[in-house]
Amino acid sequence: MSEKDRIIKSGLIEQYVLGLLDENEIAEVEGYLKRYPELRKHKEAIEETMEAILVNNGIPLPETPKSEYANSTHNVPKKSDDTLQSQKSSSRWVLGLSSGLVLLSAAIAFLSYQGRRDTEKKLVSLEAQYEALETSCRKLQVYNEREERERHFLKNSQRVVLKGTVLAPDAIVLVYWNNHEKAAYLDALNLPVAPDNKEYQLWADVDGEMINIGTFDETKKEVQLVNYIPHAETLNITLEPKGNNRIPTVSQLYVNGKV
Repeated sequence: MSEKDRIIKSGLIEQYVLGLLDENEIAEVEGYLKRYPELRKHKEAIEETMEAILVNNGIPLPETPKSEYANSTHNVPKKSDDTLQSQKSSSRWVLGLSSGLVLLSAAIAFLSYQGRRDTEKKLVSLEAQYEALETSCRKLQVYNEREERERHFLKNSQRVVLKGTVLAPDAIVLVYWNNHEKAAYLDALNLPVAPDNKEYQLWADVDGEMINIGTFDETKKEVQLVNYIPHAETLNITLEPKGNNRIPTVSQLYVNGKV
């Protein structure tokens, strides 16, 4: 934290404006005011806020012109007499609030006003964090529900192992075939990556006829939904030119397995 931020957070400027500091503290604050233009602006903002609070509460402003008060606080005192004079000038402005009771009321009103502003800012920040957290929770809930449905499906499905042919002896693909839900998922555990101009296609053998089930992404490291064909006897995967979805190229049969 920078020195300016530390001073602002300490409340010294507010106490300075209210005339609540002793001689040494006044000299310290005025030194800060001379050193940091940002602190002078902060002090002026506090004065304006104090005036607004007094006006809003029907309390007369002090007769001492603001410029006189401001001039007494813009320079760091070089001697103790100057410091005492500055302290007297500040005291005159404070006493001009009408009485100690009015000063206390104004101080409480000011601090309460500042507290409300800080609280409102924190509340807005917390609301934003809550909304972000709520969104994350909803996404996580949707994800967990989907994962749970997939686990339930896979657990209650027939596990069809498609093993590699001579074209890819080490290839292996799992298909989770569910006749009850009429759905299927494919997991390409180990399959050579297809060239850019080709793609893998899954076929179902039904009564000697090869029916195209569709394509899939062999690089995807998770199960993926594929079409379900009733009464399939075997499942087969061939490597085809992109867009060829009518007749399988038997010579490019990479894996197959019995349902």
